[in-house]
Amino acid sequence: MLAIVYGGIVYSYIYVLQQSLNFAAQQGAQAAVATIPITTGTDPAGATTAAKLANATLAVNNALGWLPPAQKGRLSIPSAAPGCVVPAGTFAVQVNFTTAGLFAALNLPGLPSFPYMPPALLACAVAYT
Repeated sequence: MLAIVYGGIVYSYIYVLQQSLNFAAQQGAQAAVATIPITTGTDPAGATTAAKLANATLAVNNALGWLPPAQKGRLSIPSAAPGCVVPAGTFAVQVNFTTAGLFAALNLPGLPSFPYMPPALLACAVAYT
């Protein structure tokens, strides 16, 4: 009975966390698209991309503000979005969350370690610019 209750709590939290990461990535992509393009300077395209990433990061952090401080350190927002399929003319926001050590595993006799958790959660949102 303990394993069922513990598994329900763990998987419920992982589900809520994955949905929150999806929402945060979507908010980040919307913030990136809303960025006003920079037209002056030596590298306006690079400056615009940096501004989009900064706005996306701010939006993701705001959307995930409910996370405890210890878990915020598990978040990463890569600048290149390597796990996303990025068509031409789009801007992608990827949010990674490392789950290793998030919950203690139960080691019951005769059963494998429980509950199984993926090593990381990934959310990706792509917006047309």
